[in-house]
Amino acid sequence: MNRKQIFATNRTMIKSLSALLEEGEVLHTPIFAVAEKIGQKKLRAPCFVGLTESVLLVALLNVSATQIEWTTRVPLEMEALEVKRSLLLKQFIIKIMFSEGEEVQIRVSRKVLLGDFGNQEANLAGFVERLCVHE
Repeated sequence: MNRKQIFATNRTMIKSLSALLEEGEVLHTPIFAVAEKIGQKKLRAPCFVGLTESVLLVALLNVSATQIEWTTRVPLEMEALEVKRSLLLKQFIIKIMFSEGEEVQIRVSRKVLLGDFGNQEANLAGFVERLCVHE
């Protein structure tokens, strides 16, 4: 994927994740998060994450959240789901183990201080609820 200059807002998040949709798919519950682990790679990078009925969509951003560095689609064939609440920063740590052995771990705040992410809290609740249905 070519790197694309962006400014992290709700609008660019929806546009970036919508670009990953295949015909007939609908984007649900897009959230702004920090990716801590994708596959075997440990990292700490801002990202946009969303769901369709059967796929997890991820758009990984650079550290300053101004460029999309990498995107992926992962089928929601989960082995395990773990959602923990961080005591310090009122964040959620969401860890997903997929059937093929891959793991995704993201850290998500209910509110995003920078940018326009007004639906973050509601979308986070819907995101976790949808993941629980697939577990």
